[in-house]
Amino acid sequence: MSNETSYRNKITYLSFILSVVVVFRHSINIDVYGLSSGFLFHFENWMREFTDLMVPMFFALSGYLFYQNFNFSIIGKKFKTRFFSLVVPYFIWNIIAYTFYLTISSIRILNQHLNQTVEPLTVSSVFENMLMGNYNITWFLRYLIIFTLIGPLFYPLMRYKKAGIALIILVFILSQIKDYGEFGYLRCFTIYLAGEYIGCNFADYVKCEYSKKQMYFCLAYIVLTTVLYLFAPYRIYIRTYSLIRISQCVAIWISADCLRKLNQPKWWAYISFFIYCSHILFLEALEKMCLMIFGTGNVGAIIDILLAAPITIVVLTTIAFFLRKAPILWGIITGNR
Repeated sequence: MSNETSYRNKITYLSFILSVVVVFRHSINIDVYGLSSGFLFHFENWMREFTDLMVPMFFALSGYLFYQNFNFSIIGKKFKTRFFSLVVPYFIWNIIAYTFYLTISSIRILNQHLNQTVEPLTVSSVFENMLMGNYNITWFLRYLIIFTLIGPLFYPLMRYKKAGIALIILVFILSQIKDYGEFGYLRCFTIYLAGEYIGCNFADYVKCEYSKKQMYFCLAYIVLTTVLYLFAPYRIYIRTYSLIRISQCVAIWISADCLRKLNQPKWWAYISFFIYCSHILFLEALEKMCLMIFGTGNVGAIIDILLAAPITIVVLTTIAFFLRKAPILWGIITGNR
């Protein structure tokens, strides 16, 4: 197997693993079930912190892949590709999500468990929710669309190592002043820019193979920093979030080098984008079923956290198997990924 082939296989397998872990990340239900103490509360807190690594990795990898071979002569081709891989799926999945939540809100027994207000079906509300993604299953695509549009503006600086580092630090400082929460625009853009910087300056190093010692060291670093983050005061956590996550993204990439040794990916390894876009709807449906049957007690929370993610992954993989038999439809909803 050539180095380029093993490198591409690594990206495919890693993307699939990230999508699966994100499903587990969104199956965490501390707030929904009112958990505030006990084993289940602490278990889900630990699980949330460990799985939280995957969303920043998604942005860093996206930035890297866009700029690993970038120059302004191909920007038109890049934008055209991203239009079909980001913009079209963004609108499609927003429509699907809006329809899903409208359906739930119209069923009385389900509506009482809906944790958000759903606007009535009007032309203006459909347009607004398609643009803004208010039902929160494609927010990451909205971020990537914006980053794709503004990222090339910084490319002339990113090609120079010192200037690129200075720009990342500047955006990081701005995120401390203006941003709110872990996934504010500027915090995510800091991580995306780091991926862009690596794509511009270190693409050859990214593609090379790493030793077992390097992989084990990076894995240990991920575990250590994640555990430390669990006990860090929130003000320190939020202040250092972007920089720590960038370092962890690099460590994830290196520690995942064992994926190079796997055989050519099967069809299921290529459904990561479909899982990203659709999993929230199935998790929501399963959560509502648990709430209806078991209420907000620990029993429902345990069943939900143990079964919702595995069931969702199995169901989505089965649906993907059949949807792939209609390549035009599959290409539209997944952006030809």
